[in-house]
Parts: sequence; C-alpha cells; structure tokens
Amino acid sequence: MGKTTSAVAGALVLAERNPNKKILLVSTDPAHSVGDSLDQHIGDRVVSVQGVDNLFAREADAERLLAEFKLKNGPFLAKISDRGTYFDKEDIRSFFELSLPGMDEFMAILELMELVKDRQYDVIIMDTAPTGHTIRLLELPGLLQQWVSILDLMMKKHRFMAKTFSRGRYLPDECDRWLETMAGDAKRVEQLLQDAAATEFVVVTIPEEMAVAESERLVAALKRLRIPVRNLVVNHVVEQDSLCPFCRQRRAEQAGSLDRIQREFADLNILKLPQLPCEVRGVESLRRFARFFAGGAHPVAVEGCARPASTAVSEVPLLLPTARLVLIGGKGGVGKSSVAAATALELASRFPEKKVLIFST
Repeated sequence: MGKTTSAVAGALVLAERNPNKKILLVSTDPAHSVGDSLDQHIGDRVVSVQGVDNLFAREADAERLLAEFKLKNGPFLAKISDRGTYFDKEDIRSFFELSLPGMDEFMAILELMELVKDRQYDVIIMDTAPTGHTIRLLELPGLLQQWVSILDLMMKKHRFMAKTFSRGRYLPDECDRWLETMAGDAKRVEQLLQDAAATEFVVVTIPEEMAVAESERLVAALKRLRIPVRNLVVNHVVEQDSLCPFCRQRRAEQAGSLDRIQREFADLNILKLPQLPCEVRGVESLRRFARFFAGGAHPVAVEGCARPASTAVSEVPLLLPTARLVLIGGKGGVGKSSVAAATALELASRFPEKKVLIFST
C-alpha cells in the first residue's frame, strides 16, 4: 500500500527540515523493504543514508536480537523460574530455548525500549509490519508489565524463605533489580507511545474496500490503546481528470472507498497521494515524492518514469493437480487475500463434491 515508501519519504522530509537533528529510520517488519526503497544496502546495523547527513537507517534482525536477549537476560529468567516453580533446571533451560510466537514483535518493542533509553536520536521513525503484527507490537508494553508482575509473584516464595532464614530481613538481589528495570522500561515506552506531544502513528491505506476496512480496525485499536493518530495517508488515488480509460474505470471504482474514507475518518487529517506510473525508489525519487508530505508540488514528474504501454496479459491456469494444502504468500498489499479467495472459489466450483476451507493466518 506504500507504507515503507511513506515512512522513508517522511523521514527524508523531517531530516531536511531539521538538519541539526539526528533521525533514525528503523524497520521492524520481518520482510524488510527500507533498503530496497532507498536503493541502498541497510541490514541490521545503523548506517548513514547516502546523501542525507543526519538520517540513519536500520533493519532490525529479530533472530539476532532474541539471541542477545537470551544471552543477557536468560540467567535472570532461569533463576526466577527456578525459585518460583517446581521445574528442574533442564526443563527451564529447554523452555527458554523455544522460539515462541510473537517473538519478532517482542524483540522489536525491547529494541525500541533500548533506543528510547539511549537517547542517541532526536526522532525515531518505525516502518512497522502489517496491521495484525503491529497491533500486537503496540499491546506489548502493557503485556510486558503483566509478565513482569507474574515473574514477581514467582519470586514471593524465595522472598518468604529468605525472610524465614534471616529473621525477617530480605535484601533485594540482582533478580529483583532486573524485574524493576524491565517494568520501568516497559512503562516508559507505554507512556511514550501514549504521549500526544511525543508520538504520532500515521496510518497508510489505499482506496479499496478491504484496505479501508483493515484501516478502520487499526484506527479503532490505536484509540483503544490511547496511541495518538491524527494523519491518514491514502495512496494510489487515481486523478479525476485522467484521459486513460483504464484510469477512469479505476477512479470510478475508488469513488465509494474515498467517500467511505472521508466519512469514517472525518476526525483525521487525510493526505491523498496519486497513483504513480512507476515505482518510487532511491533517495532522489523519494525526495520528489516527499514534496506531497511537505505540501509541495505534484510529484508525477519523476524523471525516467513514463506511462507504460498497454500489454496483453497471458492467461496461465493455476496448476493444482494434487495439492491438498495451498499456501498463498507474499508482501503486504500485493493481493494475497484476493488470490486466496479467488483460488478457493475456483477449487470449490471445480470440485463440487469436495469440501474446501479458506483459512486466514
């Protein structure tokens, strides 16, 4: 839908408007695209964005962060678990070696906690994962505080035993201090995310019914979590005065979605960006695109970007002769759900005697 392009273009605008500030653009999407958008290798370390002195970028590697987290914090977790459960040390060690669902988001929020604590950057821009993952990420500071409370309850047995054998005195140790630090860091990030003077969540959508419906769910979740949201970017809007028959048809299809956007997001600042005839890639191309964010000129005049000639689309049937499990995958916004639904309908009509299940993960 243009989430990464909007994130990178927004970072460029902020960097150029604030040359004395250090700005970090960090991707927490497991399928990173920031480097592709900038046309520059980024990877899992902070690098300077070519041509912009005060802008830095990083694509966070959740697996590496998890390995570091286990190395640094594993001993505390194991010690607390040993004190508060009836598992033996081997059971505890095996449990902490598991890769649990949601760990990508967990590591992303822990990394944000570290960035906020370090105060190395004046502004942090996060290019997030698709909606479901992002909502889970934003819920994590609150869940992390609950998790620390449970670990603290596990310490009660140890504290009681220690008091019993030391005549009522208990001296907090490194596990107590670790729990206090984790709880404090999580609370600070939660407060930062909810601070309207410090944080802004920008929602990016396109004028299609499924995308608008998902954006409605996202905005509702943000409001429930009290995370400030004031801006909505509507990407790929076909202009009304287009002479292209295909474009006119697309504009007619978009009209209902655009009306719904105006109605459902009436309390947000809505920024509409045009459908461009080429991919926005590289710093100079992004700069021209970013003029929209700065309230500037129309960015369609991207050099070397001509309208493609019409081409025939070859019709090749989907080959599923014996498959019982069909997995539809791809990047956010490319049409996965449409392809999955269409495939399920085609299989159901082709095999009326069979039961077909379409299952969203």
